[in-house]
Amino acid sequence: AWEGACDGAGRGVLLAGEPVVGKTRTAAELAAEAQAAGALVLHGWCEEGVGAAYQPFTQALDQHTWNVRRPALGRQPGELRRLLPELADRVPALPQPLTSDPRAEEYVLVDAVSSWLLDASRANGLVLVLDDLHWADRPTLLMLGHLLRAATADPQARLLVLGTYRDSDVDRHHPLADLIGEVSRLHGVERIPMRGLSVGEVLALAEATAGHGLGETGISLAETLHVQTEGNPFFVEELLAHLRETGALRSQEGRWLLSDAARGAIPVGVRDVVGRRLSRLSADAGRALTHAAVVGRDFDLPLLATLLDTDEDTLVDVLDEAVTARLIEEVGADRFRFRHALVQETLYEEASATRRRRLHRRVAEAVEALRPDDVIALAHHFELGGPDDGRMSRAVEYGLAAAWQAYRTRALADAELRFRRVLEMLEEDPDDPIALDAMIGLGECQRDLGDQGYRETLLAAADRATGAPDKLVAAVLANRRSITSIVGEVDNRRVELAESALAVVGEHDSADRARLLGYLAAETVFTRDQASRLALVDEAEAIARRLGDRRLLGEVLVRTAFPAIAFDRLAAITARGAEAIALADELGDLTLRVEARGMHAWALLTAGDIAGAHEVSLEAAAIADEGTPPTLRWMTQYWLVAHEGIAARFADARTMNDELLQFGEVHGEPDRLNWWAAASTAVLLLTAEIGAMAEVIGAYADQYPALPTWRAAHVQALAQAGRISDARTVLDAHPMSLQRMVEDPYGLVGIASLAQTAWLLDARDLAESVAAAAQPYDGQWAHLFIGVVGPVSWSIGLCDVVAGRVDDGIARLEREVAAAEEKGCTAVAARIRADLVGALRRRGHDGDASAAAL
Repeated sequence: AWEGACDGAGRGVLLAGEPVVGKTRTAAELAAEAQAAGALVLHGWCEEGVGAAYQPFTQALDQHTWNVRRPALGRQPGELRRLLPELADRVPALPQPLTSDPRAEEYVLVDAVSSWLLDASRANGLVLVLDDLHWADRPTLLMLGHLLRAATADPQARLLVLGTYRDSDVDRHHPLADLIGEVSRLHGVERIPMRGLSVGEVLALAEATAGHGLGETGISLAETLHVQTEGNPFFVEELLAHLRETGALRSQEGRWLLSDAARGAIPVGVRDVVGRRLSRLSADAGRALTHAAVVGRDFDLPLLATLLDTDEDTLVDVLDEAVTARLIEEVGADRFRFRHALVQETLYEEASATRRRRLHRRVAEAVEALRPDDVIALAHHFELGGPDDGRMSRAVEYGLAAAWQAYRTRALADAELRFRRVLEMLEEDPDDPIALDAMIGLGECQRDLGDQGYRETLLAAADRATGAPDKLVAAVLANRRSITSIVGEVDNRRVELAESALAVVGEHDSADRARLLGYLAAETVFTRDQASRLALVDEAEAIARRLGDRRLLGEVLVRTAFPAIAFDRLAAITARGAEAIALADELGDLTLRVEARGMHAWALLTAGDIAGAHEVSLEAAAIADEGTPPTLRWMTQYWLVAHEGIAARFADARTMNDELLQFGEVHGEPDRLNWWAAASTAVLLLTAEIGAMAEVIGAYADQYPALPTWRAAHVQALAQAGRISDARTVLDAHPMSLQRMVEDPYGLVGIASLAQTAWLLDARDLAESVAAAAQPYDGQWAHLFIGVVGPVSWSIGLCDVVAGRVDDGIARLEREVAAAEEKGCTAVAARIRADLVGALRRRGHDGDASAAAL
């Protein structure tokens, strides 16, 4: 398999599955064969219940960096410290991990692991063996899936991944089943069912064990072994060992003979074989393995010596007996592993429930003394060790610590399960302060995983945080999106709790107050008047600057970008965006780097710097692709849709919009339909086909009454469709304050729609009002960010023509056609030119008809 994977093609990935028969060769034997071919071999495995997230990759990284002097660690080596903190001691000058929001950091870590393994594979090839994937947690499987996709896309990779699992333990609801279905479609990924040896192969294995042919007796033995083991090589070897040890299979004059009693000597169950082999160990060895089985599939000498209250040298002699009996194997200095999970399971289940509980308690206390930071093992053993003085106090304490550790290492799915388990243990004591911590942690995991249930979880946590100000603030600040929670509406419960938290923290300068002010500004964009909204933004920014906290300032500038939008502050907002980019780049926070560029691109678009906005948007998309969450990648691609429309590549813009709608559905983006409709409307505005979506736009206007831009677009659509009477009726039924319009973040688009409406309806009064409202923003551009409409001066020009200032209006339109063409805005230039033709025909001066024809 190795030669086939790393031949002249230079790459290959293999996912080996369904080893219901165990392994015909140990990992050490596989490693020896691959290493003989010049390859690097790394081995990791999953454990049931005990293992931490990403366990097999952490083990592989440990092996690689322990045994290789200058290991290749990929393009983001600092991120690997999240898996293996001691890596900083092994690799000089290793950078710190990047800091971002937890979901982004999880994707960066996953990408860093793939980069490391692909980098390490390029020299002489790499075999990565991942055992017992049926016990893998979701974060580990996410990492494996990302690695396989990256490997199949990299022509320089020379990587062979061997993943083993029991198919009997993987039903259609198992997360591994989802991964297998996904990666099976990748080129170079293959599933290899291992259904057991045939009778002939069992005979060959028996003869290989004996060292010579067994003749007719061998066939009878093979048939018996095959019935008992279903061809499982491990079980065959165990039964052969049992027959030799009981004398049923014996050597005579250099040949092996099978006694007549051999058939009766074979136990009914293979577990019985393991049990009988264990019973032939000395009392000391049996006791040692029983304790080891409670520790887990893997165990170390110091811990076991502490449990047995014996010295390590004596224990080594005892364990040598078990190694000789091929029940355990040495996997490193002072580190051992049961050769097969069945051996550990048999020993574990032979102990009574009472003994197991007491042993788990002893293991937990020994780990607490020897490895107090191993909170994963401590949580597991203290929980199974039963109540501590009538309460699950230490199990809960370490369970919460393990959950937060998983969260910090970006194993979000694992962290979610651990937080839920803590809450289950506290069901009878919901007022325990730890329960509140666990609720907040659970809410953060749900949010970062895209589970919209995070809102209710964090609202409940905030409600329960009476008397715990720090927890109230934490619950409120965690209950957020990167922009306002509901575009066009307000979440009153979030606002109420934010105001309560602000009252609790007081009016003195603090990071909490700055963050809460920014949070409240973002949540009330569509209901709070502009002056009070900007006051919140300004105070948050002022506090961050006074505190001198650069991270806080970067967060505040980015998180308040949306509520800070004010068209009469464009110069300040542009400078703010440039500062935010510099801070985000300095901090190395991927999410802030993307969002800061989005903020700056918005300002550049508004200023009419189309090329600059496009360049910054491309930068944001490139950074997002380095490993940010799907939401950010979705957003940055939408920013690029706008530029397809500007360049009149309408088919491409529509295709991208439809693809992003599907992406949003896959990843549960709550605004996906709203964004799709807005981007579609922006294209129709440029193609003068908006009338076709009049009813859809009207439905959005009804759904989002706090967004006057939708209502303005509805009136324009009706007028564009020739439904003049309907357009006038809607205008009369929904009077729109133009002052309120321009205070809206999308207000200039609303102004543009009303200008078009005045033009289409020849409504002089409306034209005069719109021109007056738009005049202060002459020189700016109207856009939705995901779609550009055009310069405000275009709108003023149309209104001038309708209001009777025809020459002025035409002069404006002529200037804006030339400016749009110079900027490369083909679609915008074409739309303005079409209106210029209409204006020329309306004026009717000498030469206007010929100019219009041109």
